[in-house]
Amino acid sequence: MQVALDIADGKEAIKIAREVYKLVDIIERGTPLLKSEGARIIKRLKEEFPTEITAIPLAIAGGIKFEDIDLLLNIKPRIIIVGAFITRSRYPGEAARRIKTKIEKTYKGRVL
Repeated sequence: MQVALDIADGKEAIKIAREVYKLVDIIERGTPLLKSEGARIIKRLKEEFPTEITAIPLAIAGGIKFEDIDLLLNIKPRIIIVGAFITRSRYPGEAARRIKTKIEKTYKGRVL
């Protein structure tokens, strides 16, 4: 099971993570949280849960826009889920290609 911390409040995200981390397989640090807290929320979660959270892959989903991708890639997520940027685009193939190219350039090759 996966829980998405799709909130902007870092303190509330920590509180929720404390309650659920032993019950879920993946804790997704949602885009609103990463946009409001930046990479420091990842550090705070790793400090709070040194073994549990660091073993859980970082996933980013929801509200991803091309303009945000550099910020999100700096956090080095293992999973990036892009929805509306591609599916609501007039040219979905081109939208997917733009995101994929940016990801591959950042990771120096193909990613899952």
